[in-house]
Amino acid sequence: MITENEYNKITDQLESFTYTSLTYTPYEYIADCTILLQTNDLILILGRNEELSMIELYFCTNSIPLLLNAVDTIKEPLYMQFVPNAYVDEFRSHGFESFAHFRDMYSYDIHRECPVNVLSIEDAKEAAAVTRSCRLQSRGFLGETTEWAESWILGKDPNASYCKHSAILATKHENIITGIVAVTLYSFDKPEGPTLWIREVAVRPEFQHSGYGKQLLSQAFAYGARYKAGKAFLMADVLNTNALSLYQQFDFSYSEDEGQIDIIRE
Repeated sequence: MITENEYNKITDQLESFTYTSLTYTPYEYIADCTILLQTNDLILILGRNEELSMIELYFCTNSIPLLLNAVDTIKEPLYMQFVPNAYVDEFRSHGFESFAHFRDMYSYDIHRECPVNVLSIEDAKEAAAVTRSCRLQSRGFLGETTEWAESWILGKDPNASYCKHSAILATKHENIITGIVAVTLYSFDKPEGPTLWIREVAVRPEFQHSGYGKQLLSQAFAYGARYKAGKAFLMADVLNTNALSLYQQFDFSYSEDEGQIDIIRE
């Protein structure tokens, strides 16, 4: 277990490290983890990714060779996020392979007019089931739990603590939820208006290629327009061609950032 005080001490040091996977990791996500190593040049935090049934390693380091030497002492299957793009080949030489590569995408024309179907807390279980039906259709997409859906609907997700108006929107066919999109907004202090964050889009496999993805994004844009959003943001797997084709229909394009690279060692 990591105490919140220990977590705060580590995150207060993040700027002193060249590389870290903890920048976007709230305390709640690593509370059950263990600090494996803590020095001025390397911090390793060991947890377990239940979705992948393997160890997940969080890191802060000033030296990739130092990190790799420490990683080599861990013999179990291993999952790591936010690996620096420049060093992916070095991790591959140590037995890792790419698991996902997410990049930021933005759209600056989000004005849409259409009905918006906002789910209630009673729909959380079915919404989560929709996401799990799409498990691993895109690299790194593992689906969500009912608890996650509930926390998102209630605006209590730790990763969205700086956001407002979180919601899960849905499409339906004969009262069956065919797809969902999780949305929220942030940066309300910007003169151009807040940013609409499209956190997740999922359509049940049996309803894919039937226009539901387009309906979901249209709903998301209409929801953002309610709060005068100036742009929309999402993260996409660079190899998910079907999703990229959909996003491009809504004028999404990549930012210059290299994105998030996750790796796995079986």
